[in-house]
Amino acid sequence: MLLMKLIVGLGNPGVHYQHTRHNVGFLAIEALIQKYQLCASGGQFNGLVTEWAVGLEKVLLVRPQTFMNLSGYCVRRFVDFYKILLQDVVVVVDDVDLKFGQVRMRERGSSGGQKGLQSLIEHLGTNEFTRLKIGIGRPSNCAQVADYVLRNFDPREQVQLPSLLDWVVAGLEVWSRDGAVSAMNRLNSFQI
Repeated sequence: MLLMKLIVGLGNPGVHYQHTRHNVGFLAIEALIQKYQLCASGGQFNGLVTEWAVGLEKVLLVRPQTFMNLSGYCVRRFVDFYKILLQDVVVVVDDVDLKFGQVRMRERGSSGGQKGLQSLIEHLGTNEFTRLKIGIGRPSNCAQVADYVLRNFDPREQVQLPSLLDWVVAGLEVWSRDGAVSAMNRLNSFQI
């Protein structure tokens, strides 16, 4: 029997959002695709899909092409169609409550106000799925969060972003091979 896992990077579709802080989930998937020189399989269930073989397992790398706040619809369709267990799902997402360069993986939890995670929780009917949060920092004025997440990384962050994404990719590799606990042990100690 072929085992299957799902890695979802959250972001917003379109070139206007391509390099924004809110799209760091997409950027992580793209870094993994580039590292292994994977070929995109195309679109399915409102998502861009790439297949990655890790040992005997197939891992689907998905970037939902709905906007962030509607990501749960796409993910639910993949989970249902491929009968993927929620323990075999990890969602990569930005987090304004972590400093830029911090990374945290958790096996469950609330959305923490992140609307993409909230959409997943609503569509999956549970918060029992792994999430890998990438810190993007918070603006000093809390009223500006919506604008802040949709801005490009600043020049200093752009220099550090490749190292951050390399660390995230290494953590996703560990998660794919050895599970969430091993990945958390590796990832949660990192900070640029």
